[in-house]
Amino acid sequence: MGVIAPWFLTTSIFLVGLIAIYMFKKQYEDHIVSSDLFWREALNEWQATKWWHRLQRHLLFYLQFLIILLLVIGLSRPYFENTEHIEGEHIFILLDGSASMLAYTEQGNTRFDEAKDEVMNLLEQVHKDQFVSVLLVGNTAEPIVLQGENSRMMRQSVEELTPNYETANFDYAFSFVEAVAKEQDISVHIYSDRFTIEAEDERTYPYYVSNFGEEEVDNIGLVNFVLMDSEEKAYIEVYNENNKSFEVPIQLRVDGELLDEQMYTVEPGASYLELESVPSGEKYELSLLREDQFSLDNTFISFRYPSAEPTIYAIGDLSPFVLQTLNILHADVVSADKWTDILDPDPNAVIVTDSDILLEEINRPIIFIATHQAGPLQYSKKEVLSLKPEQSFESTLFNFQNISEVYISEARQIENELDTEVLVKSDEIPLIEKGQLGQVPFISINFDIHDSDWPLHYGFPIFFYQAIEELANNEAMLGYFEPSEHREIRYPDVGQYDLIHESGKVVTTLSSDQREFQAPKEPGYYELVHEQDDTIRLPLYVTLPTDERTVQAFPSFEGGETLSEQAKEQSFQNDLLFWFVLLAFIILFVEWEVYRREYRI
Repeated sequence: MGVIAPWFLTTSIFLVGLIAIYMFKKQYEDHIVSSDLFWREALNEWQATKWWHRLQRHLLFYLQFLIILLLVIGLSRPYFENTEHIEGEHIFILLDGSASMLAYTEQGNTRFDEAKDEVMNLLEQVHKDQFVSVLLVGNTAEPIVLQGENSRMMRQSVEELTPNYETANFDYAFSFVEAVAKEQDISVHIYSDRFTIEAEDERTYPYYVSNFGEEEVDNIGLVNFVLMDSEEKAYIEVYNENNKSFEVPIQLRVDGELLDEQMYTVEPGASYLELESVPSGEKYELSLLREDQFSLDNTFISFRYPSAEPTIYAIGDLSPFVLQTLNILHADVVSADKWTDILDPDPNAVIVTDSDILLEEINRPIIFIATHQAGPLQYSKKEVLSLKPEQSFESTLFNFQNISEVYISEARQIENELDTEVLVKSDEIPLIEKGQLGQVPFISINFDIHDSDWPLHYGFPIFFYQAIEELANNEAMLGYFEPSEHREIRYPDVGQYDLIHESGKVVTTLSSDQREFQAPKEPGYYELVHEQDDTIRLPLYVTLPTDERTVQAFPSFEGGETLSEQAKEQSFQNDLLFWFVLLAFIILFVEWEVYRREYRI
């Protein structure tokens, strides 16, 4: 117990002033009266009255004295020390947002809901002078609250949390904690279901792990579903987390039509099943029809979409290196001096050219090579380069290669005013760009292949393969995504696209200008549908991460180094100013009521 501002006790002089006011109040004057019999009787009755009744004549003075006394004490900021609190001046709460946290416990709640309840209980024990940070852990650590002090806002933020379905990367989360909490005494509280430490623990702060769920769970899930293109077969991997075998019904639908439903005996651990006579189709949905503690692993979707390889038209006087690369990469390469020499051109084609061609006659994706000046893109004269090329935009075109190792002596610039995306540049001169000429997508190599040593690098054929695949854009599906995965995608046509869940709900609307696509976080089947032409549909499947298809929980434990003795003995001051001021205001209202009823001193 103590006071924070003892100098405010000097304001007690106001008490002396109040006493002086009552001592030197106006005195009554003497008057001669005919008789004092009635006054004597009144005086005798007053003296016979109990002492606390007599005090009522001075009640107003006592109340005013008490109000000033409480304010004087309150201004001195009395406090009592609180040593019963959560250790650490900064408390970090790491909440696992993975899909397995949606498994149900024996109490009938999900692990994630029980973890949130524990976090709410912890927040109630935090002192107002302690900082709190709450992180939702997935592939990264998402800060929900960072160094928060407002208890109500923190509880509201935690209450609104939902899982992110991603595999929890606690190594990343610990790195985030250590970066934020430099030179602070911290403690870390982890709420998960399967957190464990495998390597030697060298963390210099304490952490407390609460793993929710049971070590023995009732769950059977689908781990993998593989379609064999060469055979009419499919292979299924099922994992049984129970200690005994079960007979489970497994159902297969092909393009929405029920094909088969059979009972299979599944032993504890991994089991491998084979499906015979699987017909041709595009979408295969496998369902395990059994209720258990975790339902997200009871469905698996696979696709089998035919993909036609585009025809490559090599137009003009192309470098032998380019022609040889195209013939290695694709079986169907047609060479011609001019586009008009092509009879009955394939609509599914990509053109590679260094010649001046009429775009309105083509209407197919093009790879331009700036061998000559002018042309459809209006190439400028060659300019000498002094710096190495550098990649200015992350693109799948340059996967598995380092473009900065390529030597390029001279390059041209596109003088046609186009909205292009510069992929590679040297000294602010674009070397490789991509964009659109009307409705025709193109990739432009703004230098002559003979002015570089690019064909000598292993990345040369890789670039042309990736460029042709991107421009061909003949995929009928987007494929498989993990929750919230980012990926660059190609749209079959310009316009707006709705991302629709299998339930019919529109998740979001995207533009074909947005090449970077983020998958939804909730696993399931989705379609990207063109708003103007609903025949353009690109299916995708947000799959459950493999690590999240088993839900056996681990025991809770503690780890790390304990805080220093000084940090352990740290106490927080609970200021009593509010309560003294509140009590003074209550007494002020009482004093006003006494005055109103005309109790006088």
